[in-house]
Amino acid sequence: IYYLELRDNAPEASREVFGIRFIYPEKNLNAALHKEAEQRAAWPNIASIDKANVNIDYSFSGDARLKPLMVFDDGAKTFLKFDRRVPAIFAVNSDFSETLENFRKEGDYIVVDATATQFTLRDGDQWVCIFNLRKPDFGAPDPGVLGPVEDPHATKRRRSGN
Repeated sequence: IYYLELRDNAPEASREVFGIRFIYPEKNLNAALHKEAEQRAAWPNIASIDKANVNIDYSFSGDARLKPLMVFDDGAKTFLKFDRRVPAIFAVNSDFSETLENFRKEGDYIVVDATATQFTLRDGDQWVCIFNLRKPDFGAPDPGVLGPVEDPHATKRRRSGN
């Protein structure tokens, strides 16, 4: 509580106005910290991205109208940004089957809780494929799906010249 006593010793004709403003830096700092905490709580995945691990190496094929404005991943989650309606998002498996992915909106981004070698976005008859160029298994068959391949040359015994 502040008690102020103001005395006006100015001549009667003077109509001066005085104002007093108190600024409390701690209050502004607390408000800024509170706002940052609210943003982190509203967008937990975007706020916790490790910028050193962000992958932006993606290419596209298909209908350009479905292509996202931006796509990147942090090694665990994939982030997409659209300027229109969000299509269905499918991860393409190594046997070329598709799995519908769950996603949610955080701020301006759609967050998929996975990374994949390829995603297919579908909206009616329109589609676009998104290729993750940094995935180490890009184009490699999955042995669990295809099974072992027998090599007849590897099973033959060769005699040495001795």
